[in-house]
Amino acid sequence: MASVFDETGLTMDRYADIRTEMITALTSAQAFGEGLNTADDSVISQAVIRPVSTLVHNQNELIAMVAAQGSLATATGFWLKCKADQLGVVYSTESRSSVTLTLAAHSTANAEVKQGDLVSDEFDQHLWSITADTTVTAGSTATVQAICVDFGAVEANSGTLTKIVTPKYAWVSVTNADDAIVGTVDESDDSLRRRCRQAASSVGVGGLSSIYTAIANLDNVDSVLVKQNPTSQTTIDGIPPYSVWCIVRGGDNTEVATAIASTVFPGVGTHGAQTVTIKIPVTVGNDYDINFDRPSETNITIAVSTISSSAFPDNGAILIADAVDALAEAVDIGGTISRADLIVAAMAACSGHRVQSVLINSLNADYVLGATNTANATTTVVVQ
Repeated sequence: MASVFDETGLTMDRYADIRTEMITALTSAQAFGEGLNTADDSVISQAVIRPVSTLVHNQNELIAMVAAQGSLATATGFWLKCKADQLGVVYSTESRSSVTLTLAAHSTANAEVKQGDLVSDEFDQHLWSITADTTVTAGSTATVQAICVDFGAVEANSGTLTKIVTPKYAWVSVTNADDAIVGTVDESDDSLRRRCRQAASSVGVGGLSSIYTAIANLDNVDSVLVKQNPTSQTTIDGIPPYSVWCIVRGGDNTEVATAIASTVFPGVGTHGAQTVTIKIPVTVGNDYDINFDRPSETNITIAVSTISSSAFPDNGAILIADAVDALAEAVDIGGTISRADLIVAAMAACSGHRVQSVLINSLNADYVLGATNTANATTTVVVQ
């Protein structure tokens, strides 16, 4: 009844295994013997076997959870944000949408509108709270800021916030001349994990890191690799002398090329099969060809062997395969698919099993992707 960390990852017993081990120990010749009644409704089962098995099982579940949070590949929530802090990655937090309102007062009296007074659209989809006390002079208008009561990306197009929810004397109308500034939602674990990987894999200093950051911050870019050749000889990777090589997954071609052009040092060439012609503003009339590469997928097979207990779910093999595939395919361009990370992902996918082995392309070793490759993984799970 012990959890073990070794080169294969984490191995631990689940409830059914613990209970079986306890019954075996208690009915041994050195203990109470085979005549001991260990049925579920027996006194010793209810007083000892079930409580102890449950306690150890819960402890093992906690150990598994902590182990999973130790890897960037499987950390979630608070633990993933801690890793982001360590890498200097600022995660996006939830915020409210904001808007500028125009309030109008009756021609015969001032309107006293207070902080916290509410307005809405005509369908009452969302409430908006005024942020400061405002006096609207009789027969005139005044502008004031408001925030949405609900967090998240709440939109309000111009002219849609026209309903006064908190009536006030002489306050006769409200509207918004401009669209609301849309708030944000909590960044997903997948998005934050991707940006953490990008930060951890950033290479070089100065010009290289500037190029990397400029590309990685583009919309829909989810993986970037930047290499350089500062020598007068072509490298083994095929990078020409005094050139940089950017491999980018996702993003618009022109935006990627523009990001490279705006950050690469003058006189440094660019390498790759993708060519986009960019006009550099500071050199009016001159066009420059910016080269970079797109990654290609390499097919890999992953074989997971695991021993199940009675707690193993019917769809456990599918859950394990999905988790392992997702982890392998999230590895950055030219990165290393770690067996240890795959084991943790398999163990965390469901309860009731112990991973015995993980092979990548039939080998008991980590797999290093090619310089321009990402993984297309197919995982098979053998349950014993």
